[in-house]
Amino acid sequence: MLIMPGNHSSWFVHYWSGKCPGIFAHLWSPPRAIDLYDHLDYALDNYRFAATVGGKFWSAREFRRWVAQVKYLSKPPLFLVVPDVPFNAKETLEEWQVWEPELRELGVPLAFAVQNGIELGQVPKSADWIFVGGTDDWRYPKLREITGLGKPVHVGRVNSIQRVWQCHEAGVVSIDGNGWFRGDEYRKLEPYLQYRMELLECPQVVVGCFSSVGVSGVGVSGGCSVSQKQVMVDAPSLLEPHPALIKRSPPWQKQSIPSNLQRHHLLLAIREWRTWTKDWEANGRRMKNQRFWVVYEGKLYPPKLLISVANVYANGTMLPTHTFSGGRDTHRFLRQRGFEVVQAVWK
Repeated sequence: MLIMPGNHSSWFVHYWSGKCPGIFAHLWSPPRAIDLYDHLDYALDNYRFAATVGGKFWSAREFRRWVAQVKYLSKPPLFLVVPDVPFNAKETLEEWQVWEPELRELGVPLAFAVQNGIELGQVPKSADWIFVGGTDDWRYPKLREITGLGKPVHVGRVNSIQRVWQCHEAGVVSIDGNGWFRGDEYRKLEPYLQYRMELLECPQVVVGCFSSVGVSGVGVSGGCSVSQKQVMVDAPSLLEPHPALIKRSPPWQKQSIPSNLQRHHLLLAIREWRTWTKDWEANGRRMKNQRFWVVYEGKLYPPKLLISVANVYANGTMLPTHTFSGGRDTHRFLRQRGFEVVQAVWK
């Protein structure tokens, strides 16, 4: 089951994806830009729910403009949620009739959003996915019926570990939520990720065994019972950086650059860097002591700082530049990963 943090571009998502391959993806909705990454799949929502509950105006014109870019993206989304009317089954069915012919021209899978009161026989046969909206007290008792329709199912607004297990047990293909980045809520995902990564030998989770604070035993068939506290203590964390990576080394101690830092991590750092400043060459002219630069698509990047930022995506923390040597070793490291390193001549 895929976990999709909604509209969240934090490095946390990339770090978690590296630790738990094939479990995390992105969910984008307007007006947020659609960001693509080779190592992460993505899906597209329509923003209708957020606009409704937030008392905001939803513009069909702006949605059309936003979604039109899909035709030019390098890879398609897993699905696009056709505009719906939250909590209203009848009007959602009417919206499908209006929007489906137009959105089919994009050539991407379309998801129909089921809402309170809909009969499952009313779900359009032409829908590629089912997006489960509606209220929690209506949709969760129906999850097994919905997944039984034989279409891939996505459940929106899943922000508690109890619901994660429930969706997993029901055979849901993907879920989204934005609550995992509030405080330390992400810690509650640990038992589920440990189970998915086969670090816990528990054959089948029985839903509903978590307490409200998430520390009671998780019952599973086969006589296995695991405490969330036990998981956090006994198993290595899949979400938090290892303490050794966070501890600041004395400035006289030099370390080697982490070997797991690869080209795609460096490209992610470049992409993030471009959101901070659009003219690194002009910035470089003010850095008189910077002799060497990484050149990528006509832009200049300081080698050690680039590695420092890229380490976030590989190991979950900035790598202090004082902990590794620059010069020949750094340049060789970057060239081995396909980057050009040049000496600057400022006039």
